[in-house]
Amino acid sequence: MVKNVFCLRRLAITVEAIEFVDPQPEPGQEGAERGARIEIKLLEDQPRRGSVYASIDVLLGRALWRADLLERADRPGAQDRMHFHPVMVDNEPGARVFDEWLSADPIAWMADSLGSVPRILRDSSVPDVGAFDDDVAELQVHLPEVLAACAARLHEARGHSA
Repeated sequence: MVKNVFCLRRLAITVEAIEFVDPQPEPGQEGAERGARIEIKLLEDQPRRGSVYASIDVLLGRALWRADLLERADRPGAQDRMHFHPVMVDNEPGARVFDEWLSADPIAWMADSLGSVPRILRDSSVPDVGAFDDDVAELQVHLPEVLAACAARLHEARGHSA
């Protein structure tokens, strides 16, 4: 399956098709799930190695936020398990947060959510949120590409070719 990575200056957006079984599901959430996972991650500076001509390492650091555009694996298109994790600690998600709008129109919900990156950064206790202003502006320029990747990965997870 394809994974898209959109690297900005200090942030990255990852989009991937996923399928898994929750080992400790909430009631009504049992069974295999599949869909698209979107995360906002920090990009971590790495020391230059080698000559001035050497490639520079890019490290995707900790995840700050996650949206899971999931549905039951046996009901493609149901959009019945779509949720998000507004804050993550040490790459671990907190409880699932469900939103009716997310289930009704996941791509429009993603557009709105990715337009709220400063709030996501504040909620994730990132110091100096203003230092990410260039990332926020750059994301808005590339938002159509990110949203297209979200739609493509969800389509792929539903068993269609990308």
